[in-house]
Amino acid sequence: MTIAVFVDRQQLPSAPHEAARVSLFHKQGGKWMELESRRVEGTDGQAPVQATAFTRRIAALTEGAQAVAGRSVAGRAFTVLNQLGKHIFEIADVTPEALSGIAEDVAMDEARQALAEDAFRSARPAETEIKGVYTLDLVTALEEYPELSSKMILKPFLRSTPFAELTLICRHVPHWLEAERGIAVHKKQRGDYLVLTIQKLCCGEAIV
Repeated sequence: MTIAVFVDRQQLPSAPHEAARVSLFHKQGGKWMELESRRVEGTDGQAPVQATAFTRRIAALTEGAQAVAGRSVAGRAFTVLNQLGKHIFEIADVTPEALSGIAEDVAMDEARQALAEDAFRSARPAETEIKGVYTLDLVTALEEYPELSSKMILKPFLRSTPFAELTLICRHVPHWLEAERGIAVHKKQRGDYLVLTIQKLCCGEAIV
């Protein structure tokens, strides 16, 4: 994946109309590398026709990138980039973590689009008869939808679903899950599988 970032002369993220360059980043050998730096020519004119032409010239500099990012991306720039099918993000600094976060979000979004809506729902945790208590056979979900990862399936759920407890059947504890804040993870070995009980924390304690 290639990410285009609008940067100023100090190589900090900027708004598109304030950018000095468009830097293109790509992950190679597990590291984010700047492949190319494209200079922004001209200035943002005051007249609508000039401003629109300038915005389209800047948008053209993102060619080859699936996602674009800047300190803020709004107005004409957002409209033009959105029409080009770009995934648009706002970042405060150009760091490997920020770029990886963009790549993960794009992968999640593209996975959702690739799957039928009902198929994606079937790979999500299902609420049991007890309100706020959910369950998911993660092993089966990943076998049925190999294009998904545990993070793609669970991260949106953890972010947006008010739950008290989630029971997962899996083969191992996803490494990213152990670092997730706001939850407590308890595990039990059952044969070849692990049963994880994930509880939402409130003020540092599990909700019971």
